[in-house]
Amino acid sequence: MIPAFLQRGSHGRYVSLHTRDPDRNSGQGDQTTHEATYAGYARVLADGATLDFPICTGGINMITYFAIGTAAAGPGKILDVGRVTPCIHVSDMVVPRLLLDG
Repeated sequence: MIPAFLQRGSHGRYVSLHTRDPDRNSGQGDQTTHEATYAGYARVLADGATLDFPICTGGINMITYFAIGTAAAGPGKILDVGRVTPCIHVSDMVVPRLLLDG
């Protein structure tokens, strides 16, 4: 579930997709840890009830986690992590989507 504070305004919060837990609790992870690698992928600004990520133009990923962090790209600080259920199977022409659930 995406935290309720994102539903009230993103204030520069970026959502990333991950193929495994990005290890926030260990202190070792950042937004690049186990981040999605499909062609066309980019983080999105958390600015609405539905978060559509860029369309996959190549590659395959199984998205199991999302993270909310501080950077549009690069090793941003993770503020929160959530599990994606059901997992999102990303392959050619798939647009990964997260729905805010508050």
